[in-house]
Amino acid sequence: MNNMKYDIYDKPKSFIEWLLLSLQQLVAVFGATILIPIVIGINPALGLMTAGIGTILYILWTKKSAVFLGSSGTFIPLLFGLSIGNPTLQIMGVISIGLVYIIIGTIVKFTGTAWIKNILTPVIVGPIIMILGISLVAYSITWFGLDATISNGNTLSLESWTTLGIATLTFIITTLFVLKGNKVTKTYSIIIGLAISSVIAVIINLIIGGGLATLSDMSNFVVESPIKSIGKTWSSFNFNNISFIQLVPFIIIAFVSMAEHIGDHTVLSTTVHRDLLQDPGLNKTLQAQGFATLFAGFFSSTPVTTYGESTASVAISKVSSKYVIGGAAVLAIIISFTPLLTLLAYIPTAVFGGLSLLLYCFIFLNGLNVLLNSDIDFGNQKNLLIVSTMILLGTAVTLIPSYSYIFIGIDVFKVGDISFQFSGLMLPLIVGVLMQTLLPDEKKNIESSEKN
Repeated sequence: MNNMKYDIYDKPKSFIEWLLLSLQQLVAVFGATILIPIVIGINPALGLMTAGIGTILYILWTKKSAVFLGSSGTFIPLLFGLSIGNPTLQIMGVISIGLVYIIIGTIVKFTGTAWIKNILTPVIVGPIIMILGISLVAYSITWFGLDATISNGNTLSLESWTTLGIATLTFIITTLFVLKGNKVTKTYSIIIGLAISSVIAVIINLIIGGGLATLSDMSNFVVESPIKSIGKTWSSFNFNNISFIQLVPFIIIAFVSMAEHIGDHTVLSTTVHRDLLQDPGLNKTLQAQGFATLFAGFFSSTPVTTYGESTASVAISKVSSKYVIGGAAVLAIIISFTPLLTLLAYIPTAVFGGLSLLLYCFIFLNGLNVLLNSDIDFGNQKNLLIVSTMILLGTAVTLIPSYSYIFIGIDVFKVGDISFQFSGLMLPLIVGVLMQTLLPDEKKNIESSEKN
């Protein structure tokens, strides 16, 4: 039985309700959607615009699935490390990722999903989503005012204590509305948490005379017209500035994000009680994300991907309407061309920290749900080894190098001054697939010996 308040084809009863639900969906994905471009050094307004357009393309192409496509954190090492200072590589790299998705989606259309499901099984997909949630918490920790300086024994300042308090308060308030609210407050829990915490944060900021960090304080935060940013990047485009070997990492890591894609759709399918990998089909969802990323590449923006934050918001609010998700996409596009983005960015990062921690917890739980709700035999030591190895390896590679950045991994090779890294998602994925393929199956060995 479907327990959604508004399913895929359902339209909210009033325009105000439609607007509020779409705004909540946008709030859920807003932090990461603009923060990832900021980290990479791309205009966040451009990232927001291409995320909105990509989401609309996804909804139009799939017709039966609705999820917000935001800026992908999976590709931070490539865009921040490989393509920094090379706009041509940035554009062609993102275009390559989009083409890989379209090609694989087309292959799946004619060959079926069995082969890709045999590679990206729930034993692989579940841990990848869990690692993604763990990795993203690195953002939340810094937004809580907790960073590497604390490990040196430094005393927290008044601003740090205030930041920690606001972030914690935001998390508690929103969680209480999620768990204890009625139908209305549960549906709007993220917006309510954002509104109450923002008002409290502004009042406290006035009392202590400022000092609370906001997104606008980040060094890379420069908001301008998306059209202007596109023009700047393309004005420096030159095919002579890249070689095919530099595009290989982008092609490889596209397969990593496919595990995330399949995982998000598996979780979303469980939430809405419809198997989206069968209808509209994995071929449609892969192609849709490919077209959205291809579009983002041509517009010199970041790759887009199905968002765990969006899936978490659907799970919390019980709203998966294409009208609501599409409305969030339209709002994203509108905001990207207005000063409103700058105004929103002046909300203390501590508020986004509290909200993001809750959402990232749901992403982790989404991965756990994939493991628990799939037909996985945990009495088989092989499955336990794969899951534990992937989670421990992914967490270590992701979190040990730095408290303030995610997906910064181990140098594998260098092309000139450019290095390629196994990210916090790529390394455990490769290891997990190899273990799944090469390790002997304990159950099969027992059955074989009993027959003999």
